[in-house]
Amino acid sequence: MSMGSCQRACRFAASCGVHHPYRVLIRPRLLAGPFAHIVVDETQELTDAEWQMLLLRCPSRSFTIVGDRVQARHGFTESWQERLERIGLDRINLASLNIN
Repeated sequence: MSMGSCQRACRFAASCGVHHPYRVLIRPRLLAGPFAHIVVDETQELTDAEWQMLLLRCPSRSFTIVGDRVQARHGFTESWQERLERIGLDRINLASLNIN
């Protein structure tokens, strides 16, 4: 693992409250939020608990999410609209990528 990817893993672990062996490299409070907007990639993989962590860090509930239901490792039976409403988002604007 390169130092850059290790530092990213440390930051994510710290923001989740998880112990990581290199956690001493960062200051966890910098990632605690609150944030005005969060961009999330591979959103199809997020669990309900991970969504709750993000919602707590972004009181404005302003997110840009990117995900492909077809790529979900554990299945994704809901529509994006259903999933986002279920986790508590109510102002949803969906856009689809038509060109790869």
